[in-house]
Amino acid sequence: MGIVIVTKIRLGDYVFELGKSSLYDFKASYKRYLTFALLYMFFTGFLFVPLITYIFNRMIRGISTGSLLNADVYKIVLSSTGLIRVC
Repeated sequence: MGIVIVTKIRLGDYVFELGKSSLYDFKASYKRYLTFALLYMFFTGFLFVPLITYIFNRMIRGISTGSLLNADVYKIVLSSTGLIRVC
């Protein structure tokens, strides 16, 4: 087996062809990418963020302090009374 040496010309041609095929693939499927991005932004903005905010708000109300530490979160989640207060 010998060592294969790739010259700059061949490497440049390869990179150009790779870029060209990538652009062609993107043109063929950009609608799917945009649809996925819009659905992801919708679900994140209108479902997940309000849900997490609600849960965080309930935890702070359950402790009845203005701040919430990591240890407090563990106490709430791991105790049955804490979970009842959150719900």
